[in-house]
Amino acid sequence: MSQLNRELILGFVAEAAGYLPAIRAGVATLRAGPGDPEVLHEAYRCVHIIKGASSMVGLAELSHFAFALEEVVELLMHEPDEATPELLDGIEGSIAHIEAYLAGARGGADRQPELAAAALGHAQQLRSRTRSGPPAPPPAAPAADGRTGDEGRGPDRPAVPPEGAPAGPGAAPPWAEGALDPPDFETAPGPAPDVPDFGAPPAGADLAPPDFAALGPGADLAPPDFGAAAPVVKPAPAPEPRGAGRAGITPELMAVFRAESEDHIRTLVTLLPEAREDPADGERWQAIRRAAHSLKGTAGLVGLHQVTQLAHRMEDLLDLYYEGARVATAGEVELLIAGADLIAESVEGAGAPSGFADLHARLTAALGAAAPPPAAPAPAADAEAAEPEPEPEPAVAAQEAREAAEAYVRVPIRRLDELAKLIGELVITRTALEQRVTEFARLLGEARPATARLGRVTDRLSIGYEASALAGSRAGGGGGYGDGYGDGDGFDALELDRYTEFHLLTRELAETSTDVQTVFGEFGHLLSEFDGQLTRQARLTSETEDKLMRLRMVPLATAAAKLHRAVRTAARTANKPAELVLEGERTGLDKTVLEALADPLMHLLRNAVDHGLEPAEVRLALGKPAAGRITLRAAHEGNNVALTVADDGRGIDFERVREALVRRELVTAEEAAALTEEQLPEYLFRPGFSTREEVSELSGRGVGLDVVKTKVEALKGTVAVASAFGRGTTFTIRIPMTLAVIRGLLVRAAGQTYALPLEAVEHIMRARDEDVDRVGRAPVLRLGAAVVPLVPLARALGLRGADEEAAPRSPVVVLNVAGRRAALAVDQLVGGREVVVKSLGQQLRRLPGVSGATLLGDGSVVLILSPADLVRGGAAPAARGAGGPAPAAAPGKAGLTVLVVDDSPSVRRVVSGLLGGAGWQVAVAKDGLEALELLQRGGALPDVVLTDVEMPRMDGYELLAAVRADAHLARLPVAVLTSRAADKHRRKALALGASAYVVKPYQDQNLLDILRQVSRSAAAPGARP
Repeated sequence: MSQLNRELILGFVAEAAGYLPAIRAGVATLRAGPGDPEVLHEAYRCVHIIKGASSMVGLAELSHFAFALEEVVELLMHEPDEATPELLDGIEGSIAHIEAYLAGARGGADRQPELAAAALGHAQQLRSRTRSGPPAPPPAAPAADGRTGDEGRGPDRPAVPPEGAPAGPGAAPPWAEGALDPPDFETAPGPAPDVPDFGAPPAGADLAPPDFAALGPGADLAPPDFGAAAPVVKPAPAPEPRGAGRAGITPELMAVFRAESEDHIRTLVTLLPEAREDPADGERWQAIRRAAHSLKGTAGLVGLHQVTQLAHRMEDLLDLYYEGARVATAGEVELLIAGADLIAESVEGAGAPSGFADLHARLTAALGAAAPPPAAPAPAADAEAAEPEPEPEPAVAAQEAREAAEAYVRVPIRRLDELAKLIGELVITRTALEQRVTEFARLLGEARPATARLGRVTDRLSIGYEASALAGSRAGGGGGYGDGYGDGDGFDALELDRYTEFHLLTRELAETSTDVQTVFGEFGHLLSEFDGQLTRQARLTSETEDKLMRLRMVPLATAAAKLHRAVRTAARTANKPAELVLEGERTGLDKTVLEALADPLMHLLRNAVDHGLEPAEVRLALGKPAAGRITLRAAHEGNNVALTVADDGRGIDFERVREALVRRELVTAEEAAALTEEQLPEYLFRPGFSTREEVSELSGRGVGLDVVKTKVEALKGTVAVASAFGRGTTFTIRIPMTLAVIRGLLVRAAGQTYALPLEAVEHIMRARDEDVDRVGRAPVLRLGAAVVPLVPLARALGLRGADEEAAPRSPVVVLNVAGRRAALAVDQLVGGREVVVKSLGQQLRRLPGVSGATLLGDGSVVLILSPADLVRGGAAPAARGAGGPAPAAAPGKAGLTVLVVDDSPSVRRVVSGLLGGAGWQVAVAKDGLEALELLQRGGALPDVVLTDVEMPRMDGYELLAAVRADAHLARLPVAVLTSRAADKHRRKALALGASAYVVKPYQDQNLLDILRQVSRSAAAPGARP
């Protein structure tokens, strides 16, 4: 037995031992009563796995009697009334036989014929004791791929006996000879199954296994001829169970298989390219080998036999690498990567991919090309030393397996969707309560002055009456309740209180006023506590929503295999070497969002290969590596996920874009000439647009980027493009992390309330007269050095009676979507709150400017506006009024390269994140000396240097002086970013040649606009050195 087979058997023994407690649990539940269906099904499943897995590792004897035991357990699962104490005792005996056989296999016994014969006889005797008897297996009709027997049998389909079973009906295998002699056992009722008789092998036939090591590529591997098979009449095949998947496997089991296979395939496609660069890393080869081995086993259990065979051949080659018997070549690694791609296509169920036979033959040829000589047998002492560690006890292994199984639960996405809807309703209910509390607080506030006024009136009335009553009593008046005391009683008229009806009324009014004030004080305390409870509920709701969102999230790495395969396929088709680099692959995305983004991302990757990357010979001539590099970067940006696809290719040729626009009659030649480089990328997303004149497998149809934009916008996201000619193109997709609950700003326009997503709101201000200017006839809003188109929201939405221009000093909301901005004048700012996004339905889902709707606490419906549509629409009037866009309002040159120089890691990280989010390339240096070394090293210079002033070794002033003194660097724009706001610092920097001086803290967009302007100024003709 080879060491590899020994390892497989020991692994199976440990696995099978873990299944025995579940089988015993099934027996125990039958002893206690009718039996728990789930426990019985688990017991049946464990017996079924032992039967199939033992056959795969070569323990055919165990597979035979496990097959007989499986039929008994299956019968009891469907008919628990058949369970008798004697039958259950017999099943316990069969479990003991399995334990004994496993112990012998662990000790190294290849075959245990006596134990196997006894176990088989015992199991078949159990089967005969059932009233209904065993289900009759159908004849072994060959499958489409030529397989027969138990291959691909599902748990509900009977199987023929495994390989090595008797050839005729009722006959026992050779190692069970005599075990079933009568009168020990009764014959099972029912007709015996018809098993085809293939006849005896021809005289002198060589039945030894072929020597595969001696076979070369293309050798004839036809099976030996055992003689003509007798004709067999085959009955119609049994119908597949309802809902059964491939090879009778249930859809649930296939779903589990696919989920498990994703991890193994991801390991292959991730580690194989790394192994190509470092073929001596044994740990990496072990991880790859383990993934291929797991794929081989799980694919065989679900009937994917082509996958099993291919993974087995891959594993044979990987064994050689792991054991150091040979060193992997680049061509062999490419074969293994192709095998991983083919397995992935088959697992994904996209059809039966072709190429299995060809790739299997190529792997076989590679395996046999340099087969190592057979190793000499190891001495006995070495064999003893190599004896593997003892396996853990079955009870311990079973407990560990149960704990691992209990740690996870599979939940359908629709269940999570239902929870998300309930959380949305909870948010709406909480909003309603908040509105009621606000209304209650308003009413309480209005009633509080009235209560105080009541108290004041009561006091005045009481004091005034008592004064008048006292004056009356002195004048000799009477009429009070104290008049009963006469002079003879010795009491003075003023000595005792005198009360009238009116006096009693004033006293009662005073008491009532005091009570009302006390109750209002309690109301105030109650309102404060109620507000605190609502705040806590809002926090809990937010935490629940966040945890639910994280439950739905999967890392980008789960799609790595598919994305890598798309790039490799496109590179082969285009005949361009290319590699895909994933950054931030642990970034989580909603599972449904990631699935919806799979097609857009693959469109962008194929587009990068076909349109972006140059051929290898052109890249070498340009000083670039022959293999193009495509980077897919993922990161969280606030409540959004940003996905960036960047290549290092030729970039967008804007002249070709203009020519294609005119050729396809999308614009006239004059209009094309007037379009700026900021406007031209928008046309790439037009339906039917392509710069290719011919149609190829990858491009030329004009549907790629249109599909990207449509699918991204369906997810409430945006897509933007930036390009630098000769340095590459970057596409940036931003998608909300959750599509259920968002933070919104409620505004009013033309008498209606609307919601704007807060993530797109950059500024909220009240426009002054000096802030509003004009470009042509269109109003614009000045924000620092930039201008933004200013449009009333009612006009942007096309509402009737909308004003042409914003009212003076009206509230203004500035939106920023992927670097494009627009200012919207509104009638009123209502406030910010959480809103639940509701779909508008199929009829209104494509309504321009609107992305959804929400319900307020009072039940009113509010439309949620689309910032992307508003930004595009808001910029249009300015463009029409001025005959073109305002130069400062449109985004400037995209794809800049900026060198950030600062001694603070935090500042470098924050500024780099801002510039990287804008699609720019960023380099960093920790002080002026390091920056100067980078600039003088040679190669491409950055577009702008952004430097601090106070730094060790060389400060910003010294860096400026050194740059301006270097003839090669003199024209390089340098912007200063510092916290020093004094005029003397500014004057010194400008005197040394600074292109701009920015004081911290800064507005993100202002800094980007300044850097764009500095870059343009440096590139303009006549710019000073």
